[in-house]
Amino acid sequence: MSPRAIFSGATLALACAGSRPAPVAPAPPPAPTVTSVSLPPLRVEHPGWNSPAPTPLPRRARGLSAEAAQPVLATTNGPVRACFRALLTVNPTAQGTLTTMLRVGADGNVTDVETIGAPEPSLALLQPCVFGALRSRRFPASRGPALFSFAFSFRPGEATGDTPPVAPAQAQRPGVIAVANPETLAVGAWQPSLTPNAAPSGPPSEALVAASLEDLRALSLTCYTAALAVAPDAEGDLSLRLEVSAAGSVSRVEVTEARPFAAPIRDCIQVLGTRLRFHPAYNPSAITIPITLARSAPAEPAPAPSGTPVGTPTTPPVDLPVGRTPTAPQSGER
Repeated sequence: MSPRAIFSGATLALACAGSRPAPVAPAPPPAPTVTSVSLPPLRVEHPGWNSPAPTPLPRRARGLSAEAAQPVLATTNGPVRACFRALLTVNPTAQGTLTTMLRVGADGNVTDVETIGAPEPSLALLQPCVFGALRSRRFPASRGPALFSFAFSFRPGEATGDTPPVAPAQAQRPGVIAVANPETLAVGAWQPSLTPNAAPSGPPSEALVAASLEDLRALSLTCYTAALAVAPDAEGDLSLRLEVSAAGSVSRVEVTEARPFAAPIRDCIQVLGTRLRFHPAYNPSAITIPITLARSAPAEPAPAPSGTPVGTPTTPPVDLPVGRTPTAPQSGER
């Protein structure tokens, strides 16, 4: 065979080899089916943080004293603690002291609130809550206005037993009456209580998803109680949509408000919603649930026992529970 024929044959073979189609990549697996699950409406109630009716001063009292002001100021610990719990979800290391000064008019209403000194940077987001709680307090009427200082000490982590009182801050201005806070606000961040199953037991269903319903209620209550400290009349309806993986983790949270709330409830629920956990299932799910946040009627205050010293709560202090509405009277909340 001539060299020319050999060259032509080799060229033809290469051309044929180059014209072969490239191997086809396998098709990607189909996306898992997302199961839509609708839960029944959830109603979350709280009585709010209204100031208890103040005890009138004795006729001989010259003015509003620290002893008369302390039990009123101590009732701000409940709403401020609720705000601190919500803050810890975005800043788990927040702690420190925030000292306030407030002016109380002769009629017992708070006319002005400000901070004394620079607050801890991690507590900056708490200021609207603290100011709102203090402005809503009602003091006994007196012969004239008064200036008070009152400090809040914050510590992450649930309290184990009695917490130490916060010493009153030294007066920064003449005429300021320093009042000691009877407790340190120690509280833990909200966490879901559900322990997910080790393996999926079936496709997503209302029965499977409903196991996280109490955590949904606790989440909503955590955000709502904090919002009530800033906006005492906040209530309304919202719709919550959660995108949940087959493993039970939340990848996306959407909050639709029927009407805008007067407080940042949406942001709080969106942050906490990503921490919810569901039982694993065979495939992902999209969960929707309508939620109503409403004020409940406050409980009737219990009569004060005889011999109760001034400045002592008339009922045992009650921590803000996670997952249920407190039934103790507000006058005894911390």
